[in-house]
Order: sequence, then C-alpha cells, then structure tokens
Amino acid sequence: MGVSVRTTPAGTNGRIVQAQFEPQFEPQFEPLLSHCPTCGSDRLETRYPSIRVWICCRCRMMFRSPQPTDVDLNRFYSGAFSPENVDKHTTGMEGTTESLAKQYVSHVAARVPLKGRKVMEFGAGLGITSKALRDSGAEVTAVEPFAWEECGKTGITTYRSLEELPESLKFDVILSLEVVEHLRAPLTILRELRGRLLPSGWLYLATPNAASLRARLHRSRWSEFAKYGHMLFYTPATLEIALREAGFDTCARVKKYIRYGNSGIKALAHYALHRAGLEGELRFLAQAK
Repeated sequence: MGVSVRTTPAGTNGRIVQAQFEPQFEPQFEPLLSHCPTCGSDRLETRYPSIRVWICCRCRMMFRSPQPTDVDLNRFYSGAFSPENVDKHTTGMEGTTESLAKQYVSHVAARVPLKGRKVMEFGAGLGITSKALRDSGAEVTAVEPFAWEECGKTGITTYRSLEELPESLKFDVILSLEVVEHLRAPLTILRELRGRLLPSGWLYLATPNAASLRARLHRSRWSEFAKYGHMLFYTPATLEIALREAGFDTCARVKKYIRYGNSGIKALAHYALHRAGLEGELRFLAQAK
C-alpha cells in the first residue's frame, strides 16, 4: 500500500479524530528550493532545520524544502485512498464531516446564493462537501485526482484534473478545502482556478493556520508540520499574498464561527480562539473581477 497508519489525538486542530499516514517506502526528495513558492524571493532562511521547514525573508511564507518527489507523492496519496482504506474510513483525509461541509457551504451562500449556480470543488476527496453543495441547489462539478472513482459514486460529475475539464466550462464559485497546503506550485494552481471563474466569481479556501495558538505554542512540533504531504504553511498574511499574486482583487478572511461538535469547556475555548483569530483553520473568500 505504501503508507502506514497512526492515529492523532482527539481535537487536533479542531478536526475529527482520523488516521494520519506516513510513507512506508524510503522517500526521495527534490532539490532544495532556491526561491519562495509564493513571492519568488531568493532571500530564504531555515525556520526549523530539524524538520526541513524554511521561511521567506520577504513575505514570511513557511514551506518544506526539500520536498518529496511527484512520484512519491502520487504513490503516497494513491495508497491513502486505496479501496481498503476507503471502505474502512481510514484514508487519513477525512477531516470534513457532513456537519462541517454544511457550515462551509453556508459561508459561501451568505455571499453568493448557490441555487442554480455552477460550482466546482477542487480536491473533492470522497465528495462530502460536493454533496452538501448539491443539496444547496448548486450545479456541482468535482475535481479529485486520487479518489475520483469514489467521489463519482455520489452521482456528481467528477474529473481527475483541471486539464480534463471542458475548456468552456466556467464557474460562479470554486471551493477548495484543506488542499492549498499540499500544492508544490500554489500560484500556478490558484491562477488556473481564477481562470475557471466567471466574471466576479468567488474562490473559497480553507487551510491550516500557521499563526494559530497551537502553532505558536508547539513551534516545530506543530502537528501540521508532521504531515508528509504538507508543503506550505499559511498565515492570514501569506495566504492573502498568494491570492493577490494569483490575480484575485478582493481577499477577505471568513470570520464566521465553525462548530466542531465540541461541548462545554472545549467549545468555549474554541470560540475564544475564534474570536482572537487564533483558531486552527484559515478560511478565505477571494474574488477576481
């Protein structure tokens, strides 16, 4: 299968308990990056040498260098989404529950009524959020490179890559949840997504927050650094820089509260982090006019 499973503690980053995968094979790496993947600056320095995390001196983007090869990453994700893991719900990529998906969709619907709109989910996984979008009345298309067969079983039209989409197909809204941190060349993909939007269309992104309280306290031991497929680690400032570099005119952090199912003290603590802007996840809406 190419991956081994470990279980993360409950409440990590406010997500549900899930399996996390690590490669069982001996990983190979690309050469060290010579330029920042976000702003292109060559002024780089090591942030956490023991885990190969660097930071750009210009835009303050944190990134992994060297990064795994494309061959190893494809091997890793294909193993994670194997039929056995899908059947057992142990893909390690199942952080979005139906409840969370509905909340994400409600964030977008508060800005753009979704009924009858053309919406694409990029990196759709098993299709949980795509189904919530369809339930809202949207005309949904999914793009999912590894679990595309499972996603397609939902009845949603699913493609394996942006290149497979019909050239004329454009969208009112694109969602991409917990994907941008996996991208080796984020600006290339963000520009491709912008090109797939209709005039005044919206992009909704969610990604781990490298400026969260947990990240600040744990530093090099932050759980997101330990995830093999994570290449980039965004703060609110660096995510906005990336979006603007990709050509989005309007970028705004979505500050609506997300309920993760916690109760009592945990719920109060999470709400306090949300109010302070220190929660574990960033959510942004961006528009290209």
